[in-house]
Amino acid sequence: HRWRTIFGKVLPEKKATQSVETLNRVGGPRRPHLVVPFAMEDGVSFSNPAPGRSLRDLLLAGDALPAPARVAGLVNDIGNIPGIPSAGDHRMRPERIARATAELLGRLVPESLSRIALIEEAVGRGARSDQVPARVVHGDLYEAQVFVGADYSLGLIDLDDLGPGDPAMDAANFCAHLLALALAVPSASSRLVAYRHLVRREFMATLGIGPAELRWREALAVLLLATGPFRVLDPRWPEQVRRRIELAVRLMEEPRWSTSS
Repeated sequence: HRWRTIFGKVLPEKKATQSVETLNRVGGPRRPHLVVPFAMEDGVSFSNPAPGRSLRDLLLAGDALPAPARVAGLVNDIGNIPGIPSAGDHRMRPERIARATAELLGRLVPESLSRIALIEEAVGRGARSDQVPARVVHGDLYEAQVFVGADYSLGLIDLDDLGPGDPAMDAANFCAHLLALALAVPSASSRLVAYRHLVRREFMATLGIGPAELRWREALAVLLLATGPFRVLDPRWPEQVRRRIELAVRLMEEPRWSTSS
């Protein structure tokens, strides 16, 4: 009787099978904050609708928001999910991610090569200087993956990357997405930047890390997001790509970047 939004994702067969097996093993009533598949048909997995509204929708609409400490606490909820091995970290190293992304961006906006190099170098230094112990992570945590119920309970979708990894990268990715969204939606920028400031502080407290450990990861996440306007063929993609690169540089050059910036 009304329009509904259906989320879909294309995955390689092996990854899709592994994801469904993992989620079915840890899902059910024991983990109500995860939206897990309940059926498989012709290679397609189906999940019950996520209750509530996307945190992104709430942020953009100016509606009441969940406490930043509860959102940051999701990294602990994910890390404590039973049934998933937490040892090891099989993800690509940050330096390799930065190098591959820098190569692509250098081809897209060659006039920004020197700025891109600053971020790549900073990521390399950061990755060599600190290592946060691996634990089970979401793998792509940001505001559109978080659903907020009417009672302000929190839920998570898009769990195909669930597995051992760097929890500080989940935190950085969440914060970076808020800044990228602020660039894309100027009318909500003050609210988004302010919420990022609050949730960033809570992520650091939850994970026991300092600003420097989060800063280079956040810059890496913004660098990755810089490819977005090109990937979706935004007519203004060169300008939008450059703006995101400059945002990543600013994050590295201004440690005290604040809501007043």
